[in-house]
Amino acid sequence: MPNDHSPVGTVRIVAVAILVVTVSTQPLFLLATAAPQIGRDLGFGPAELGLFTAAFFLTASAVSAAAGRRVEVIGWQNAMRISIIGGSAVLALIATVVEGVPLLLAMLLLGAAVYGFANPSANQALAALFPPSRQGLLFGIKHAGIPTSILLAGLAVPTLMLRVGWRWGFGVMALLAVGVLVLVPSSRTRSPLDRGVQIEAEARLALTTLRLQALAAALAVSTASALGTFGASAAVDQGISEAGAGYLIFAGGLASIVARVGVGLAVDRAGSDGFRQMSLLISLGTVTTLVLALSTGGVFGVALVIAYATAWGWPGLMTFSVVRTNPFRPAAATAVVQAGVFIGAGIAPLAFGSVVERASYRVAWLLVGFTLLMALVVLEIVRRRVVARV
Repeated sequence: MPNDHSPVGTVRIVAVAILVVTVSTQPLFLLATAAPQIGRDLGFGPAELGLFTAAFFLTASAVSAAAGRRVEVIGWQNAMRISIIGGSAVLALIATVVEGVPLLLAMLLLGAAVYGFANPSANQALAALFPPSRQGLLFGIKHAGIPTSILLAGLAVPTLMLRVGWRWGFGVMALLAVGVLVLVPSSRTRSPLDRGVQIEAEARLALTTLRLQALAAALAVSTASALGTFGASAAVDQGISEAGAGYLIFAGGLASIVARVGVGLAVDRAGSDGFRQMSLLISLGTVTTLVLALSTGGVFGVALVIAYATAWGWPGLMTFSVVRTNPFRPAAATAVVQAGVFIGAGIAPLAFGSVVERASYRVAWLLVGFTLLMALVVLEIVRRRVVARV
C-alpha cells in the first residue's frame, strides 16, 4: 500500500471510508427509493416502509456502542471487511430469495447489524491516519457515504430497476459491493497518537456531553430520515413521475455530498470546532422543511434537493467535533453519538409514515421542522459545554 499520507494513499483511505458506509446502507436506500415499485410487488405501503427504516436504524443503534468498542480490538480494517461482506451478502439475498415482507425485514435487520461496524471503522481510520487540521474536510468527505448510497439508489431506479426489475438493482449493487474489498489495506497502521502525541484529558468531551450531542443528532436526523425514506414517495405524491423522483433523489444526494465536503473544507480553513456551521445548516434546513410543507410540483422538487444540502449537510461536522475532543478513542466516542443518530433515524420514519397515513405529507414535514428547532436548542447547550471546557 502507498504511504498513508501520499496522495494515492489518502485517496484510497478516504474512498474506502466512503464506500464501506455506502455498501452497508444500500439495502435500505435501494428499498426506499424504489418503494413504489417494490411495494406493489411485495405488498407494503408508507407505514410499512417507515417500519422497515425504523427497524434498520434501531437495530444499528443497539449494536453501535458495542461495535465501536469492538473496532478498537479487531482493527478498523477487519471491521470494514465485516461491513462490506455483510452488506453485499444482504443485497444478494434480497435480490434472490426475498418473496415477502417477513424475509425482507429479516434481511434488513441483518444488514443493520453489520452496518454498526461501518461508521466506527471509517472514523477510526481517518482519526488514526490524518492530523486534526485536515479532519474537517476528510470527515465531510467520509460522510458522503450515506448520500452516495442514496445517489446510487436514485440513479438505479430509472436506469435499471424500472427497465428490468428491482431485483436486478439489488443484484448489480451486490456485485459492485464485493469489489470494494480490494481497497481495504491489508497492513495494520498506527495512529499518530501512538507516537507520543499527548493531549490533555480536559480536552475530551465528558460522557454527559457526548449523550447531549447524541440527542441533538437524533433530533436533527429526523429530516435526513424522512428524505431518505419518503423523499421519492413524497415526490410521486406531488405528481412527479417515478423516474423523475429517482433523478431528484440522485440530485439531492449529490447536493448533500457537495455541502458536506464544502463545510468540512471551510471548517479546516477557519480552524473552527464546527458547531456554528452545524447550527447554520440546521437553521436553513428548518426553513426548507417549511417550503416542502407548503409547496407542490416543481417548487417541491427544488426544495427537496435543497433540503438534502442543508438539513442533511451537518453529519461530517458532528463527527469532526467528537473526534477533535476525543482523539484517543474516536471509534468508541463517535459510536455513542452515532447511536443517537440511529435512534432518531429509527423513530422518525415511524412517526412520519404514521402522520402521512393519518393526515398528510404537509403535516409530516411541519413535524420534521419542529424537531429541527429542538435540535438547534440542544446543539447550543452542547456548544456552551464544550467552550466552557476549553
